[in-house]
Amino acid sequence: YPDFGGGVMWHFTPKEQKVHGFGGVSVFHHNRANQSFTGGESGLPVRYVFHGGLKIKTGEKLEFTPNLINARQGGAEETATGVYTGYNINEQMKLVCGIWYRYRYKDVIAATLGFEHKMFSIGYSFDMASFSMNKAVSGALTHEITIAYKMNRAEKKKVEWGPAPFGSF
Repeated sequence: YPDFGGGVMWHFTPKEQKVHGFGGVSVFHHNRANQSFTGGESGLPVRYVFHGGLKIKTGEKLEFTPNLINARQGGAEETATGVYTGYNINEQMKLVCGIWYRYRYKDVIAATLGFEHKMFSIGYSFDMASFSMNKAVSGALTHEITIAYKMNRAEKKKVEWGPAPFGSF
């Protein structure tokens, strides 16, 4: 069945500044596709995702990116916070590692490790649950591999300073 979603992201990148901000919202399953196997009605609930964070550059090589994400779908909600640490090997390559904490499950921490080169990136993530959660839920430990291609590599545009169109912060 077809499934439609979309989102917007705001990214504030002032030239020559060490702190950059970003935030966004995404909405998935706009059309609430029927996913019933028996011919009945079973519409996929709409999923809303809100995220934001900062990229803090400490120099030419090192950067920290604290993040917050909230996802809601069909009465379920999950909030997670984390931080990525990036080390720029050179202008075209970067190593990234990070750690996330999920509030819904209160004892799940995800560790990430990745490598970026030009338009490509590859990453590995591992969810580590506490001993009590491992006993309660079989298979609570998960592995994830991500391979990505960055499609938009447009040149960065010069930021013009002036009043913010929707107020200031």
